[in-house]
Amino acid sequence: MLRRMETQNIYSANIDALTQIDPFSARRLEEMEYEPGPYRRINSRTGLPILEVTRNNRATCLCSKVDPQREAKRVVQTYLDGSEQLVVLFGMGLGYHLHEMLRMNSGAHYVVVEPDFELFSEILKTRDLSCLMLSKHVTLLIEPKAVDLDELSPHPPTANIAHIVLRSYRALYETEAAQAEKDFQAYVNSKKINRATLRRFDRLWTKNTFKNCHYFFTRGGISMLRGRFRGIPAIVVAAGPSVEQDLPLLKQYSAGCVIIAVDTVLNTLLKRGIGPDFAVTVDPQLINSYHLASVVIPVETLPVLVADPAVYPTVLRTYRGDVLITSSVFNPGRIIEQFADIKGSIAAGGSVATAAFDLARIMGADPVILMGLDLSFSGGKTHISGSYVERYIQSHAHRLRTILTFTGSYIRGGNPAPFNDKSGFPVLSDSRMLLYKNWFERQMGNETTTVLNATRRGLSIEGIPDILPEEIRMHISESVGKSEIMDEIRHLIEKLPIQSDRARIFIQYLAERQDDLARIESLAREAAACAEGLKKKPSAEAERKLASLEERIVSFRDCSRLIDMVMQEPINKTLSQTSAEDMDHALNRSIELYGAIEEAAIFLHSVLLAAEKRLKGKMK
Repeated sequence: MLRRMETQNIYSANIDALTQIDPFSARRLEEMEYEPGPYRRINSRTGLPILEVTRNNRATCLCSKVDPQREAKRVVQTYLDGSEQLVVLFGMGLGYHLHEMLRMNSGAHYVVVEPDFELFSEILKTRDLSCLMLSKHVTLLIEPKAVDLDELSPHPPTANIAHIVLRSYRALYETEAAQAEKDFQAYVNSKKINRATLRRFDRLWTKNTFKNCHYFFTRGGISMLRGRFRGIPAIVVAAGPSVEQDLPLLKQYSAGCVIIAVDTVLNTLLKRGIGPDFAVTVDPQLINSYHLASVVIPVETLPVLVADPAVYPTVLRTYRGDVLITSSVFNPGRIIEQFADIKGSIAAGGSVATAAFDLARIMGADPVILMGLDLSFSGGKTHISGSYVERYIQSHAHRLRTILTFTGSYIRGGNPAPFNDKSGFPVLSDSRMLLYKNWFERQMGNETTTVLNATRRGLSIEGIPDILPEEIRMHISESVGKSEIMDEIRHLIEKLPIQSDRARIFIQYLAERQDDLARIESLAREAAACAEGLKKKPSAEAERKLASLEERIVSFRDCSRLIDMVMQEPINKTLSQTSAEDMDHALNRSIELYGAIEEAAIFLHSVLLAAEKRLKGKMK
């Protein structure tokens, strides 16, 4: 009786804590009805409570039968060094490991994934975990469909992150643990690629977005498309080499579905007499603008272009059809959008194909059918024949650098590896395309829309059934009323008012931020001089002055956000260095950083000045 009362008290305390952080899960636990499972609560040799689980006639303890605290300390010291900023722990267990992690590093954030509601219910009856669950450093997820670390625990791109699977959970949940490790490794790889991409394009994204700022006030956003095609089939056409074979079929299907094309395949489709309803472009580079610059068909047959606001300016300036823009994931676009209508977010999975797929979901299309998503170099080619990429290679090839040399160089640049495609044929893929493949697979864990992959060759995507392109006809109908919806959308786009008043407020904002940037430039120079003086003659007064200057620099909130955006290289360099060995070393780093801030302020001042002049001219 005493043991039962103690169990009830522990469970009650845990449920009260869980209710505060996740009332849905707490309610589900209390409403659960199931037969008593193979669980046994016992004590370790040191007297601490432990839980034994029997599966397939094999008993597994969630922690050591001898000394759970000592085991936890050993495991944590083996896998963590205390410098982590984010730790993903697969398995709450009885909290011994998590308690030791918090003791070792209370500054990190811990995302704890518990894969089984039934087991977790028994855990809550065994040991009081209320303090751990209520910790501001802990996020608890019970049977999650997906784990978005960026959303759950925002952290800098260079954050040191780690993943631990408790040994007992690996034995009890082998499949789930393996998938969790696979997802985590894919996340780490994507962060590496995203960091490299951001370092490469930080200034280009910033400059393009401000050059395009007037479109925030003169163009509509994709929010107007939300749910417009609910229940209507959509085909998302990527530029994989294998899609060329199926273009005649795509032309037959066009009346019975919405066609969304990526920019790299658009010109080829138009030349084959296939008119997509929408085209999607997201790449900020000049070379990517050539995919659309070569489109020369009549305006009335052009698709609605959905564009990221950071695309190269000539894309939006020269495209003669209707244009809608998306919200931006970066600070420049977010700042501008504060003054204009919210355009509508679209998924940033690293590829224009992921954006096109997400657009279909935003529209409410169902099913969503993928074509041309080879995710590999089918037939040794990079893109469909007739694409600008192919024409660029052909025009630059010569006797000493053939087409095969160009193609081989591109393929080698992504760390290629051999795979078998969906037909069993050997094919090369690379780290870039495997990243996109993993993105699609992670989406399927939480997807309610029917998604089918009608790409004839290339890699299969786990969670998305493969069908033959000929089978698409079974999923479409010519009586969908697509043309009426498209007419309505084009009418809405045509009638959108220009937001002149908001634009004028933003023009004033740009002028004020230029003044702020001039002050930051001056403060950064003064801080660098102060740090140089500290090297020669250390004093408490000089240290206080330097601290004051730093506070004043970061007090310019929006300008600081923009400076962070265009300083990816020096920021990554600073964060990747080891701790300073002495004061001189630390001051030298600070001087270098102040110099980068000054240079970034000068760059941004010129960008904002150009944006102000351009916007004034457009609003006349």
